[in-house]
Amino acid sequence: MIMINGSARAIYSPSMFSALGQIVPRDEIARASAMSSSVWQGAMIAGPLLGGLIYGLYGVGVAAIVYVGLMVLGGTGSLRLTPKPPIEQTERRSMKQDLTLGIRFIFSRPVILGALSLDLFAVLFGGVVALLPVFAHDILHVGESGLGLLRAAMSIGSVSMMAFLSWKPIGKHAGRYMLWSVAGFGVCMLAFSASTVFALSVAILIIAGSFDAVSVVVRHTILQLETPEDMKGRVAAANTMFISSSNELGAVESGIAAKLFGTVPSVVLGGMMTLLVVGIVAWKNPKLRRMDMR
Repeated sequence: MIMINGSARAIYSPSMFSALGQIVPRDEIARASAMSSSVWQGAMIAGPLLGGLIYGLYGVGVAAIVYVGLMVLGGTGSLRLTPKPPIEQTERRSMKQDLTLGIRFIFSRPVILGALSLDLFAVLFGGVVALLPVFAHDILHVGESGLGLLRAAMSIGSVSMMAFLSWKPIGKHAGRYMLWSVAGFGVCMLAFSASTVFALSVAILIIAGSFDAVSVVVRHTILQLETPEDMKGRVAAANTMFISSSNELGAVESGIAAKLFGTVPSVVLGGMMTLLVVGIVAWKNPKLRRMDMR
């Protein structure tokens, strides 16, 4: 069942990404991307809390019924969307060409490649989520509730920033905002590695989540604006693959680096690598640096 659910999500995510560009006017894409991301992040916070509460009060059966009911409600809502005619394919392509078309398109567009590279390597090197239990137990000396707050801190920052960007979307100098936000994320990781005060560590992670939210919203908006309609599904699938692989590989990298260098030095190294990646992308990709979303 988990495999079937994962397969369905692999189809759902690119489809919704493609649909957003057809439903929302071009000049409202930035606002819509922020709203969509904030709803998703909010659900990531509220879902486990409500699921655990329902499970604890009523058992797994009721929790499963509520889950299925919400999925049916969401699916019913999507059926009310006005159907769009499919874009006709003008050239015949082999299955191999179709499978690689999205990746080849990304590598042919410096702005898209730069935006995805920033996210991939920032999460790969700068992620600290996998090491939070060690920080909570050995460095900050807090219990399970403290660990839970550390885990929630970045999501709280992300939701808050995305809600703000829904109200005041980024337009001018979007590329610079993205580069500075990823750099800010790297600086937060350096600050987090030096903190031994629990409240300060939580505050740093909230700020890091805010920086990450700016990067996420700008990246999603760039993908919407720079990708033709007939390529959005493929590019969205490749983007999902980038994100999923960076999250998993980032956790592996964190564990290996912590084993080799120690917990705190591994986070310092990750923050420095994130700043290095930002510098390289800003230097090698002037189109992204000058990118506007107006």
